[in-house]
Amino acid sequence: ALTARRTGAVGGVAVRTLAPADVSVLGIVGAGVQGFHQALFSCSVRAFRQVQVFDRREEQVEAFIRDLSDMVPKIEVVQAQSTEQLLSESDVIVTATDSNHPVLPDNGPSYEDKVIVGIGSYRPEMREFPDALFDRLDALYVDTEHALEESGDVIDPVSQGRIPRERVVTLGKIISGTEALSETASVRCFKSVGMALFDVVVADRIVGEAERKGLGKVFDLE
Repeated sequence: ALTARRTGAVGGVAVRTLAPADVSVLGIVGAGVQGFHQALFSCSVRAFRQVQVFDRREEQVEAFIRDLSDMVPKIEVVQAQSTEQLLSESDVIVTATDSNHPVLPDNGPSYEDKVIVGIGSYRPEMREFPDALFDRLDALYVDTEHALEESGDVIDPVSQGRIPRERVVTLGKIISGTEALSETASVRCFKSVGMALFDVVVADRIVGEAERKGLGKVFDLE
């Protein structure tokens, strides 16, 4: 539960940092726990009017639509019939799968004016993004530089020369103002792999809030 929330928060920060204020449709590929929290946190930072979700597991999609609709009742939540439809109709696309192969179309022009957020690829053999996406990027934003060693969605494009190593930029540099977003980039992409430190920070915040509100129990473990 803690990891789902902090990963959702990281994705939400990426959407808040990279997506224009006027985006209106969010697309989610992967209707599991991670996909749900990505949708929930993304909807907290942008005024989406619709969320589209795609997953080959029908029962997962039904549960996703029901649960997210309860959480964000003013936003329409619908099923996309294909990733092609989802990519075409969404302004922001989040992938949250455990796939070893790209889950988005390998069609470069389809990514024009899109923001792409990748959550699922956390091992060198895993991929969610197609080559056509990398070929249109000015920079690839990551949560930590560990992504260069952990995610196939970073390792492969760098090793193939599709993205120069120096253009793999931590999102923190953009947030802090150390580096500026490209004003000419038509596609913006963020890749998250996560790290235990994120969980520790979120856990500390939750414990602090609980202490301030007098909630929970204290256990003597000695």
